[in-house]
Amino acid sequence: MLARDLHEGDVLDGKYRIVAPIGRGGMGAVYSAVRLSLGDTVAIKLLLPSHDQEVNRARFLREAKAAARIRHPSVVQVFDYGNPEGGPPYIVMELLEGPTLGELIQRGPLPVDRALGLLGDMCAAVEAGHRRGVVHRDLKPTNVILARTDDGGELLKVLDFGIASVAGLPDATTLTGPGTLLGTCFYMAPEQAKGGVAGPASDVFSLGILLYEMVTGRRPFEAATVLSTMFQVVNGEYTPVHELVPTVPPVVISAIASALSVDIAKRPASPEALARLAGSPMRAMRGRMDTIPEVGDSPTGVEAVSEIRPSWSDATMLDQGPPDLERHFIGRTQELARIDEQLRAARAGS
Repeated sequence: MLARDLHEGDVLDGKYRIVAPIGRGGMGAVYSAVRLSLGDTVAIKLLLPSHDQEVNRARFLREAKAAARIRHPSVVQVFDYGNPEGGPPYIVMELLEGPTLGELIQRGPLPVDRALGLLGDMCAAVEAGHRRGVVHRDLKPTNVILARTDDGGELLKVLDFGIASVAGLPDATTLTGPGTLLGTCFYMAPEQAKGGVAGPASDVFSLGILLYEMVTGRRPFEAATVLSTMFQVVNGEYTPVHELVPTVPPVVISAIASALSVDIAKRPASPEALARLAGSPMRAMRGRMDTIPEVGDSPTGVEAVSEIRPSWSDATMLDQGPPDLERHFIGRTQELARIDEQLRAARAGS
């Protein structure tokens, strides 16, 4: 069925009409397409026919499941997954238009405030993944897009979960065989470069590399060969930030140094912790109570209490069930007692 490239006008799986090619990678090709049922434009990533083997199909499915598991505005949305008879599988995602972080860095070092803003969005996205049991393991500038929104704004998106580890699913090393190094050498954590297990701390290391690159305009680890680069990574050998850009604030330099620690135990405990350490603004990751309305603001009193809503992010939810409300009320016992007292008074007066 799909032993060739797709072309404009081709209909995939009876649901998507191809508009144009967007790009091509090692295993897949990406196209823009119209979703026939809704008439909107989406992006479709298709496993190349030349790579249509069972091991690659398994990795492709894991990529779709990893991205679909995370609920966060800075993670690319997955709409559909298809496995048509006689053809390779495909993933349907939101269509993102805008430059990659790599293209932005190519223009030169970013102002510190700009870099910290982007770091905050990346940390929030990666943190959301970790809370869902997803470790990206391939964070790099080309896997981050600064998407344009309809109101002319910008929304950072993390994408390409092709080698992510997902709790409950076979790991990529199981699919590729022992001794396989996963990731991109310039952005690998030392434990990855050694062929060890890459966990959440490995993503923190990669985020540290991205912050370094944003404020200096260059990678911390880059040598003439892959092996030489990996030697630098494993031994933590890089030019200190202050020697390249003396104006970077000490707090940012300290955060980078901490994230790039060879010793996992010395790195920030999470992406959220790294953002805090660097002084980076980050999307709210934990629930908070909105302002509690006074019962007297409502004609009946009781209805006002029904309007109280805990504001939480999907990123705080580890499963498909309701969030742990008790966690969101920690430290609010006095307010809860007051609400209970007001409820009792309202009922007594009715």
